[in-house]
Amino acid sequence: MRQEIARSHKKAVIHPLSAVREEKRGSGVRLFMSPNGFAEFLGIPPGKEINRPDQLVEPHIQDSNSVGLFEKFWKQGHTLVISAWKVLRHK
Repeated sequence: MRQEIARSHKKAVIHPLSAVREEKRGSGVRLFMSPNGFAEFLGIPPGKEINRPDQLVEPHIQDSNSVGLFEKFWKQGHTLVISAWKVLRHK
């Protein structure tokens, strides 16, 4: 599962800012995911779509091979804009 999460992050199936992936020589991949990134990987809807306490949702694990081109470009573009904004804001 960790390898599929790392592949999903690398291919922008999950938002690039939702996880930090560090590839280490010989020991594989070290990965930290935010709770939102983990929810995105599991296909859990955003909080605004949850209408009541204890609402059950069925997880749908994302497949790193099924990323849509538009979605991938949107997530990468969003990451670029947020990163640029943070740099400009701190200058």
